[in-house]
Amino acid sequence: MKIPLLLLFAWVVCSEQNSARAQVLVTNYYTVSTEDFANPERGFYLEEYSHASKPSHVPLNLAGARINGKNSPGNTYNAKISLFLRMFYLDTFVNAPISSNYLESIQTDLDSVRAQGDKAIVRFAYNRDHVRPFHEPAKERILGHIAQLAPLLKKNSDVIAVLQEGFIGAWGEGYYSDNFYSNGLARAQNWIDRADVLKALLKALPAERMIQVRTPQIKQKFFYGPAAATSSPTLDARDAFTGSDASRIGFHNDCYLADSTDKGTFVSLDYGTKNSPQDTANLRNYLAQDTRYVPMGGETCALNSPASDCASAGGIADSDMAISHYSFLNEDYNAVVDDKWVEHGCMEEIKRRLGYRLELVTGIFRAEAQPGQVIPLTLELRNTGFAAPFNPRGIELILRGGDGKKYYAELSRDVDARHWLPGTNYILRARLSLPAAMPKGDYELLLNLPDPAPSLYANPAYAIRLANSNAVSSAGAILGDVWEKESGYHRLHQTLRISGAPAKALSSGGEIPVLGFSSIAGHRE
Repeated sequence: MKIPLLLLFAWVVCSEQNSARAQVLVTNYYTVSTEDFANPERGFYLEEYSHASKPSHVPLNLAGARINGKNSPGNTYNAKISLFLRMFYLDTFVNAPISSNYLESIQTDLDSVRAQGDKAIVRFAYNRDHVRPFHEPAKERILGHIAQLAPLLKKNSDVIAVLQEGFIGAWGEGYYSDNFYSNGLARAQNWIDRADVLKALLKALPAERMIQVRTPQIKQKFFYGPAAATSSPTLDARDAFTGSDASRIGFHNDCYLADSTDKGTFVSLDYGTKNSPQDTANLRNYLAQDTRYVPMGGETCALNSPASDCASAGGIADSDMAISHYSFLNEDYNAVVDDKWVEHGCMEEIKRRLGYRLELVTGIFRAEAQPGQVIPLTLELRNTGFAAPFNPRGIELILRGGDGKKYYAELSRDVDARHWLPGTNYILRARLSLPAAMPKGDYELLLNLPDPAPSLYANPAYAIRLANSNAVSSAGAILGDVWEKESGYHRLHQTLRISGAPAKALSSGGEIPVLGFSSIAGHRE
């Protein structure tokens, strides 16, 4: 049968296009690593304080603790540490503005944290008084101090993992106060005054940074008013990470598992009422649900066997960390509790699972393409940690040529790693639009999860490391290590060959452009 020339031409063109689209895809698999390593904004943390009356410098061994780890107080375990709790005691400013010298000292501290590749959990307080008289300022003085600190907090938000509410009570934990409590309980005006402090702190920070409060009831009263019940609704998934006040308040429990209420963490402190077991249950449930989308951390303060023991020893420590989505804990306190976790055998799992622990499962790639073509990419990941990342995170595919030239596709344009909750596999699918002028050649595919702050983007110390060891082909061949520590990239062990004439691909509007620079934080090389 004779085919008309025009029809034959159309058939050839369509066949060539369909052949390109139908090209066999390559699947790689990725093995899991059990190594304990540091990752940004998670894990065990170190704590140091600086009093305005006697300022002290940030330790110079933070980078060493991140790379080589730090031994626990009892030398029972070693943890790789990337977080540093910096307590600033404003003890000489209870009745005065913060001096310019101390503001400069705070800036010097945060500069040191940045230079060492760590992030800070920041808290301000005035005293450690848990016996009257309390050396505390009035609310107006606190609000004035927050206004003074606001420029500094904004300037250094890149290395502030989270700000803890602080300011009120001993250690800034909110309890031992006569200005914000009435004989240890809160009247309506006390809740209003506390809300004013929290509101000022939220305003002082950029919208992408969060604040931790000491108890779940503080958040409930902030949003639903002084009469809010302990059964108040939790944060909805649709409201998470929107920059709203509700989406920016998490929790720190500084007496974790110390008794049935964690030393008052899960107690209603309303004046004129008596806490009930139902109140405690409500508050625990509120925190467990809310911390899917906000940061949770803290410290133990007392041995409370068997509850504070590992699940394998009849306790709930490791199982409750999963329920409550813990991202970080103090390595130094309480060492007796930590040593029990070592003795009972759950410490290594706790070290690995605090916060997020992201793993590549599979990758599906094109092996060849033309300049200008749209190609598919599929990555499967899972989170085996206790929590998800709580701060913004970049995700990008990098195409690195043999000459070192790199091209970038910003996957985090359409995907937010903060929604990668534990216990579920996540499929990341994208269509990548190659530049029509992309030089021909072989490009190595790499995955990068950088900090989106311009000041930190190119620093591998701030990139998330995935918990993988090797890449494996579909035929079972070991292709090599995944982690490239010098760059902070992950080698996917797949090469894309660019060849042929530039294609004129039709756009569906959902393609991610492959660019000659990283659009995350506007980074250009």
